[in-house]
Amino acid sequence: MTTFFVEFEENNNKLVLEFIVYETPIGVKWAEELKAQLLRTEELFENDRLYNFGNNWPTEKIVSKLNNCIQSINEWKEFIPYKLDIPVNQEILNQLHKYFEDMRGGVLSPGEFWNEAPKNIKKCISDYNVLIHRLEDKQNNLIARPRIVITFKSRPRHLLNDNDFDYFSKNINFGEVYVNYCEVGKPLWDVFKDDDNIVGEHNIRPLKYYSSDMSIYFTTGSMNSKMHLFDQWWHRNENFLNSLGFYKGDKKLAIGLLPVAKLVKDPTFNNQYYIDEISKYNTISKVRIKND
Repeated sequence: MTTFFVEFEENNNKLVLEFIVYETPIGVKWAEELKAQLLRTEELFENDRLYNFGNNWPTEKIVSKLNNCIQSINEWKEFIPYKLDIPVNQEILNQLHKYFEDMRGGVLSPGEFWNEAPKNIKKCISDYNVLIHRLEDKQNNLIARPRIVITFKSRPRHLLNDNDFDYFSKNINFGEVYVNYCEVGKPLWDVFKDDDNIVGEHNIRPLKYYSSDMSIYFTTGSMNSKMHLFDQWWHRNENFLNSLGFYKGDKKLAIGLLPVAKLVKDPTFNNQYYIDEISKYNTISKVRIKND
């Protein structure tokens, strides 16, 4: 059995969460990659992606920081013709994300804009993308859905095996850890969910890689209640989707999330306790792993 820990530390306070890795093929492989990554470097690439915990990221703050990123990018090279006001609708967010895709290019094939950008602008582009997702979380969920995304510096990606796709789940469980989306673009579910008609066809990318990065959800839910709407959307767009090589029922469409671990919960505490405790922190300080 493999366990790992996510640590938070601020203002002389410390919180340590323990997780047990599932003994599935993808869980075992993911844990091996996490261990290898921590041997390469423990440095986190993004340690502040705590979504919907407390009110550390009000909408006004997100929009202000997005505008700052846009201004910095445009001062280097004019590209994003927006200055955002509140409210921001999903159509605008789709357009903003399309600009990110065009600026960044693919993970394996970065675009000219990204290649030419100096280090500070690359950071602005990365921050810009995270802020878009923060704003989407704020605007699209009537109920706050707390989650954490942890990414590592210079982590490699590995192709999922055919059998790994059997473990995708449409259910979201409290405290469950999922393989983080490590593509530049949008998975099919997000294209449907966001009603995104402007995403570039080359940027519709179902997940086919895993890395040591992770998403941890502190909520429960299911995609099943929207599957009939997804089916209708698919029917309307079937010819286009087939032209891109996507066929209904193919498990490699990667619909859902890929679970690899779960939180070890103290039975004396309810779910809200964990949300309240995490809400006291703004960043993750460390991830560590042990093998029993």
